Amino acid sequence: MYGLVARSAACESLCEVAARLAAARGPLASLLSPGDSAALDAFFGEGLAAAGDALRHVSDAGVRLLLSLGWLAEAVAGTNYALAEPPTRHQPWVDQLLRQLGVFADRVAHACVLDSVARVRSCSLEGRAAMTLDVQGVAHGLRRLAPLPVGAQAGLARADAYVKAFYIPVGELTQWALAHPEYTREQILALTACIADSSGLRRKERAALLAQMEAALHDPGRQGP
Repeated sequence: MYGLVARSAACESLCEVAARLAAARGPLASLLSPGDSAALDAFFGEGLAAAGDALRHVSDAGVRLLLSLGWLAEAVAGTNYALAEPPTRHQPWVDQLLRQLGVFADRVAHACVLDSVARVRSCSLEGRAAMTLDVQGVAHGLRRLAPLPVGAQAGLARADAYVKAFYIPVGELTQWALAHPEYTREQILALTACIADSSGLRRKERAALLAQMEAALHDPGRQGP
C-alpha cells in the first residue's frame, strides 16, 4: 500500500490539529500584539489550509501508485470529442479504466479482506459483528468505484461467510471446516483459535480442539487451497 494508511493517518492528525488551532483563533489573537495580526491572518489563511491540501496530495499519490493511472490523462486527451453527432456509447478509455478498477477490487477482495480478518487472534461476539460491518463497508466502497467483477463478489462473499462462521457452535466447527475447502488451513485454524478463545475454553480444551481440527484438515477428502 506504499505506506498509504500511515501517511493518511498522519495527514488526518495534521488536519485535526489545524481544526483545533482554527477553533482557538480568538484566544490566540488576544495573546498577540496588534502588530502581529497580519502574520496571524497569513498563518490561518495559508498555513492551516495546507493541511487539507496535504491529505488530498497523499490520497492522489496513493491512487496513482496503486492503480497505475499514468495512461489515463493521455488517453482522455487523445480522444476525439469534436463530434458531429452524439455518441451511442462511452469511449474506450472508460472500459479500460473500469477493467483496471475491477482488477483492483478483485485484489482487495481476495488478498486483503479475508487474509486480514483471518489474522485476528482474539475476538468477542460483538467484535465479530463489527467485523461483519467492516466487510460490508469494504464491499459498499468497492461498488462505488466500479461494478464488481464476479471474482471480487465471490471473494467478499467468502470473507463475509468466514466472519459469520464465528457463531458456529464448537461441536459443529470441524464439520463446517470439512464442508468449506475454499478456506486455507491457516484461516481455519485461526478461526478455530478465535472461537475457542471467545468460548472460554481452558488451555487443554483449546489445545484438544486445535489438534482435532488439525487432524481433520489433513483428511485426504478435503481439497483445500
